[in-house]
Amino acid sequence: MDSSRKLLVALTLACGLVLGMLPPPTYAGSAEYGRAWRKDGVLRAGCHDYRFQYRVRPGSVQPGNDWAVEFFVVDRRGEGVASAVKDSEIDPKRGSARFGLCRASTVPGRFRIRGKLSVYDGYALVDEVWIKPARFRLRRA
Repeated sequence: MDSSRKLLVALTLACGLVLGMLPPPTYAGSAEYGRAWRKDGVLRAGCHDYRFQYRVRPGSVQPGNDWAVEFFVVDRRGEGVASAVKDSEIDPKRGSARFGLCRASTVPGRFRIRGKLSVYDGYALVDEVWIKPARFRLRRA
């Protein structure tokens, strides 16, 4: 292998190492577009629904359009464990929602509820933004 090829391989490996050390992308979200919240609780035996509260502000993105918000529940390992969806056709901008968890397949600890707000003009997607996430704990009973 000639020296230029060795240099290229070394640079590629170095870039890979640097990228591997970067933190994963965050979805910090903004309270301007809405937020989700939930109190700490207990991860009960069996499978149960857990309630959380939400508020969305689609007018901050595009006034007067339809909206949908997808909520993703993420455990302490960063794995998605549940989801919920709210839509302007049938849901209010502020209310409660539920997600289901089973203790046998869920790790107790810290969780986040991330919300992606999508705003539509008819069928055309106008914008997507992340709302302020909720952080909470579920401890084993």
